[in-house]
Amino acid sequence: MPGDPPDASPLEHIGDERGMEGFVDRSDSPSLRPPYPLELIGEEEPEGCGQLERRWVLWQEFMTSHAQLDAWLLVAEQAVGAPPPTHVAYATAREEIRKFERLRCEARSRLVQLDRMTQRNRTLTRLFQGAMQARLLGSVRDCGQRWDNVNTKLESITGRLKVLVSEWEGFEAEREELALWLAELDVRLTKVDHLTGNTCEKLRHLESFQQSVCENSRRVNVLLQRGEALIQSSEATDARQVEGRLLELLRSCSLVYSNIAQTHTRLLSMRLVHTHTHAHAHTSVVE
Repeated sequence: MPGDPPDASPLEHIGDERGMEGFVDRSDSPSLRPPYPLELIGEEEPEGCGQLERRWVLWQEFMTSHAQLDAWLLVAEQAVGAPPPTHVAYATAREEIRKFERLRCEARSRLVQLDRMTQRNRTLTRLFQGAMQARLLGSVRDCGQRWDNVNTKLESITGRLKVLVSEWEGFEAEREELALWLAELDVRLTKVDHLTGNTCEKLRHLESFQQSVCENSRRVNVLLQRGEALIQSSEATDARQVEGRLLELLRSCSLVYSNIAQTHTRLLSMRLVHTHTHAHAHTSVVE
């Protein structure tokens, strides 16, 4: 008859542990492997060695699986028990997302393990009665509840981090598009200023620029609002960076809008002078 099983290291049965590195130190996790079932000690001979051996093998498989899952749950519970702060840097948030996504992937594989444990447990509860049966049922129920709690917190933490990263990247993408639009508008304005042709043609080009400014002014205002909200929700260093980029965009807007207005004023003056000169010349010819 087999002897008592040897003590197991608390993390001996964890599968691929690489995904959990960086969360916690597992060296202090206590061994939670349940003791040898007393029901297997002193079994009556009529049951037969084959039946006793089957019960022992099933028990060992269940205990091994339980130890693996319990050790992983301990590590996962510590990870989700210390989530990133509300105001977290963008770079840190991206790194944390990668860590928690790996943990979510592990959680899915542990759910499969939990299902297998449940199936083994159904068989074992038919072989054991009384306190041992209740203990088996309770152990699986406890693991299931702990897995649910861990998974819920993982979803919440990962979701919050993804919102932060999405807001930052959306802000940056829109800011870069507007900065590119302003740069192109400035280049086109310079070309119009050096364009050979009459003043009326230049004014027509300028009107298209003014229309573009009106269409994109709303985008600029929306970006300013998004930036202000991002400043409020960001870590201090990131908040200063957002503020600096908003100020840079506003300076670019002011410069380009001012150049358009000055060019428009100059072209109008030139047209008035040309019209006055042409009218004066026509009057002189008539006289």
